[in-house]
Amino acid sequence: LNRADEARRAVIIHQIAHPDRPRSHIDQLYALIREGDLEALTKAIERVMADFKDDPDSLLSLGDFAATTGQVELARKIRALFIDHQWNGETAIHLMEIEALLTAKQYAKALSGIQELLNTPELELQFVNVGQGLQAIAQYGVGDPVAAYLSLTALLSQPNLRSESLLAIADRLLAMGQLKPAREVLDQAVILDPQNQAALSRLVEFDLNAKDMTTMIKNLQILVKMRKPSYELMTRIKTLLKGDNYLFSLIAPNYSKPWNFQ
Repeated sequence: LNRADEARRAVIIHQIAHPDRPRSHIDQLYALIREGDLEALTKAIERVMADFKDDPDSLLSLGDFAATTGQVELARKIRALFIDHQWNGETAIHLMEIEALLTAKQYAKALSGIQELLNTPELELQFVNVGQGLQAIAQYGVGDPVAAYLSLTALLSQPNLRSESLLAIADRLLAMGQLKPAREVLDQAVILDPQNQAALSRLVEFDLNAKDMTTMIKNLQILVKMRKPSYELMTRIKTLLKGDNYLFSLIAPNYSKPWNFQ
C-alpha cells in the first residue's frame, strides 16, 4: 500500500471504531479532495450530513471543512439547519459560509454576505472584527483596494484583536498576492502577541521571500529563542545566506551543523 492507501485505510478503521465522531469522516472528505474524486466527495458529504444533522457541534466542524475548501453549498445547508433549529453558533456558521465564498473566489457574493453580517443588531465585537477582515479580503477580490485598505485600517484600530485571527487574514491576503497589506497585518499580529510563533514564523518567511535581510535577521533572532522553527524554514534561510556557516551560526547559534531540528 502507498501512503494515500494507508491513510485512507486508517480513516476507515477509525470510522468503524467511532461512528459517532465526526473527525474521521471529515478527514475522509479532505482525502477525497486531495484525490480529486468529486463524485465520491459529493456522496460522502451527503452521508456525513445525514449522520450528523442533529449534532450542532459536529456540524460546526463540518462547517469549518466547508470554509477551508470552498464548499459553499454545504456551508449554506449547515447554516440553514442552525437557523431552523435556532441553535447557538449561527453567527459562526454565517462567517464560515462567507469564508467558503472567499475560498471559492466568489468575492461579490462574499461581500454581500459580510455586509449582511455587519448589519446584524448587537453583533459581538469578535464577529465585527472578523467580519471587517473578511470584508477587506472580499474588497481586494472585487478590485476595490481603496475600500479594502480602509477596512483593514478600521480593523487594526479595534481593541481586543486576536493574533490568530490576524494571521488567518494575512494568509488569505498572501494567497491573493496582496503583499503590502499582508505584511501590515502580520506586523500587528506579532505586536499583539510577540510569543505567537506561527505569526513570527510567517513574518520571517515573508521577509525571506522579499529578500529583506535586515528585518528578517532581526525577527529570526527572536524566533530562534522560541520552540525550534521548522527544518524547511531554517534550511531556506541558510541557503539564502549562501551556505555561510559562520554568519548563520552568529544569527542562530543553536541551528548550525550538525542540524538539530524537531
